[in-house]
Amino acid sequence: MGYRTVLLNLQDADRADEIISAGVRIAKEFGAHVIGLHVVPKVQYFYATAAIQVATEVFEAEQKFYDAQAEKIRAIFDREMPGDLVSEWRRVEAGGPATSSTIVEHAMCADLVVTGQVDPERGFEGDAGTAERLVMESGRPVLILPYAGKFKVIGQNVLAGWNGRRESVRAVFDALPLLKRAKSVRLMWANPESENGGEGTGTPGSELAATLSRHGVKVETTHTVTRQIGIGDELLSRAADQGADLMVMGAYGHSRVREYVFGGATRHILKHMTVPVLMSH
Repeated sequence: MGYRTVLLNLQDADRADEIISAGVRIAKEFGAHVIGLHVVPKVQYFYATAAIQVATEVFEAEQKFYDAQAEKIRAIFDREMPGDLVSEWRRVEAGGPATSSTIVEHAMCADLVVTGQVDPERGFEGDAGTAERLVMESGRPVLILPYAGKFKVIGQNVLAGWNGRRESVRAVFDALPLLKRAKSVRLMWANPESENGGEGTGTPGSELAATLSRHGVKVETTHTVTRQIGIGDELLSRAADQGADLMVMGAYGHSRVREYVFGGATRHILKHMTVPVLMSH
């Protein structure tokens, strides 16, 4: 069992090298086929009213910028991709809101998707919400890299969140190829107070740990009930304390008119992650 197709979502030229580097290391471990995907936003030519006309030159300049970004990212992909890996470059054009949808469609047939966290200070068309949509809609495990920092090692020291619910089950088993190669896996059985005021319940972490150990995973379990701080903060604190280079967790949320309403921990980690996070829904 392993990842045989790894898709890299390469939309930001400034972070493309980091995403490629992470994807290449994983692909080498599993002999995976690597897909570099860049969706070029297609400028929409329209006029709000007959009285309000936007100069064609403005649209053309914007499209040239997107095309130049695509070529820049392609050059980075070609430069960073080692010759001993089988890889392919995909450049796809999509307009406006279809950008994220197109990325999700291509991700659906990958074993693992690698993407970046949105930098709140500098976004681009199609960026906002892409990581969230990949997690919620692709049906694939998504490895999200923080928007800042270098991550030379991913998956040697792993913290996995567990609360006995379906999403956390899916995430842990989606991460199993990485967990089997990790030097250390800590399973944090988290039963925070539920949103309804009661304490959460779930299958004890020891049951999951026993299953993982049968796969050769070196796993330790801890149990925490968070009341003073949210589970998201607790996960980040534990990750920092143990020097984790990867977090694994389920993504909790539901769709509401094309927007996702995430659970508190999921929302917090998506916004404040400090290490790479593998999420599944």
